[in-house]
Amino acid sequence: MSADSYYTGENLTTIEEGTVSGGLYSDSYFGYDDHKVNVDYSNTINNEQTNTQKDNDQSSGDSQTNTQTPTQKKIKTQFNDSNLTYVYKPLPSNAKIQSAHLIIGVYMTNMAVDYPINMTLEFNGITYVNKTLSCRYDHSVGKSVIDENISRVTSDYLIHLNVTDNVKVSGNYLSLEMVNANESLGGDPKIKLATLLVAYDDGDYDTYYYTINLGHDVANIDDGYVGSTTFKGVYSGSRVYDAELKSYYLASQNGVYKFNNKALESTPPQGGYDGISTWNVTRSYKRAADNTLTYQRSASAAYFKIIFATMQVKFYNSEMSPDLSIRNVKINPNNYDYNNSIFLDQENEVVVDLENTGTRNANSFNVTLTVGNDTYTQNVTNLSSMQETSVTFKFNYTSAAEDVDLNVVVDAENIVTEVSKKDNRYNENYQAIYTKFPDLNVEGVIIEDELLINNASTVKINISNIG
Repeated sequence: MSADSYYTGENLTTIEEGTVSGGLYSDSYFGYDDHKVNVDYSNTINNEQTNTQKDNDQSSGDSQTNTQTPTQKKIKTQFNDSNLTYVYKPLPSNAKIQSAHLIIGVYMTNMAVDYPINMTLEFNGITYVNKTLSCRYDHSVGKSVIDENISRVTSDYLIHLNVTDNVKVSGNYLSLEMVNANESLGGDPKIKLATLLVAYDDGDYDTYYYTINLGHDVANIDDGYVGSTTFKGVYSGSRVYDAELKSYYLASQNGVYKFNNKALESTPPQGGYDGISTWNVTRSYKRAADNTLTYQRSASAAYFKIIFATMQVKFYNSEMSPDLSIRNVKINPNNYDYNNSIFLDQENEVVVDLENTGTRNANSFNVTLTVGNDTYTQNVTNLSSMQETSVTFKFNYTSAAEDVDLNVVVDAENIVTEVSKKDNRYNENYQAIYTKFPDLNVEGVIIEDELLINNASTVKINISNIG
C-alpha cells in the first residue's frame, strides 16, 4: 500500500538500458565527508589517454555536445564541497566506452526559498554549466525545472549530463565551483553527491545487461509514502549468474527497501547526507519480467530522498529466438463505469499488451481474439527484442448470453519459432451487460376537470423516457 508523499518529487524511470561485455562502472564523490571515504586518484591524471576508446559503431546521440577544446593543465584534487576538483577512479585499461552519465546532487540551503547560486561546472576541462541557478520549490507542484539538465526538488538541485563524447578511460575529473549570487540573501550551497556512470565493453565474452533509472523522489513528514521503480528482466531463457542492484540517495539516514517484495539491508550512508547501497539480488531476480525496487523513509528518520538506481546483470543466453508473451488484456478500458465487462448495446474495445522478451526480433505474426463464437484477427508486422506493443480490437457483441468466454492467442499459426509458447494464450470469462437503460421521468400532472366527490375527473400525466 502506498500514499502520496507530502513533498512531491519525480519517480525514477529508465533513461538507459543496454548490453555490454564489460559492465557498468560507477565512482562517486561524497559530500559532507566526515568519515574520509573519498579517494585521491590524482596520480592517474598523468596517465590519462587522449584516445577515449569509444566504439565508433555506437553513436551517442543524446550526449551534450561541446566543441570546446579542453585546456591542458595540471589537475590537483580539492575536496571542498563548494569548490570541488575530483579525479574519478580509472576504468579498466581495455575499456571501450559505450555511454557515460554524470549525475550530481547539490544542496542549496532551504526546502522552498530561492537562494540563487552562481555555478561553473567543468568535466575534463570542458564547461557544461556556467549560469545562475535560481528557482523556488512548491511541495504541492513538484519538480522545478531550470533547464533540460538541471532541476530542483526540496532543497536539492539535481544535475544530469550525458558526457559520452568527453569521457576517457582514465584521468576523468570534475571541477565544480559554487558561490552565492546574492550575498545579502545568505545560503551555503554544497555538493552532496557527484557520480560518474560508464557502460563499457572490454573485449571478452561476458554479457552484462544494465539499466539506469533516474528521478528525484522524496519522502518527508508522512509515514505512508512508498516509492517504487522497475527494471526489466533479461531475455527469456537466459541463465543469470549475478544481479547487482544499487541505490543512490541524498539523506543523512538510509531508507527502507524491498526488491520483489523481499526486504533488503539498509547500510549507513558514506557521506553526511548521501550514500550508495549495493545488494546482490540474484536469487530474487526475475527473467523476462519486471523487477521492482520499493523504498520509503525509515521510522526513525524525518527525511529520505533517492535520485537514481542501477541494475547490472551478468547473464548468458543460448536461446537465440524471440519469446512473445501477453502482458495484459484490457476490456473497454476507457469506460470507467463499465470496464471489464462486454457491452451488448454499444461497441466494445479490447486492448492486448504484448512483449517480446527474447533475444531476436519477431517478424510478422497474428493476434487472434475470440469472444463467444466470434473471432477477430490483427497482424503485427514486427516486434523487436525487449520491446512492447499493444493491439486494439473493436467489435459489436449481440449474443443474449450473460457470461462470455474471451480468448486471446498470439501466433496461433506457429509462424514464429520461440523460446516458449507458454505465455501466448489468455482466457477469461466476462459478464455481458447492457449499458443503456430506460429512465422514465414524470414531467407534469394536469387535472382537466374540477375534482368533485362522486364525479369522474380526468387527470393527464406527461411521462418521458430520458434514458
